[in-house]
Amino acid sequence: MTNNESKGPFEGLLVIDMTHVLNGPFGTQLLCNMGARVIKVEPPGHGDDTRTFGPYVDGHSITVLLIMVKRVWFLI
Repeated sequence: MTNNESKGPFEGLLVIDMTHVLNGPFGTQLLCNMGARVIKVEPPGHGDDTRTFGPYVDGHSITVLLIMVKRVWFLI
């Protein structure tokens, strides 16, 4: 973290994200952007349905890459 970056008001908060399809992941992304540590838990097999939304780059959904950054992911 550089001197110019704020850790955010939710630093130290741990969020277990079991949401799916855009709205929930977007909401927890906002928490993540404000400093929370977010652990994304997805169902086995295919993961979050958002992974099927195009467009794709190198076989990965751009939507997922944009709304699920800075997270720890688990598929169970």
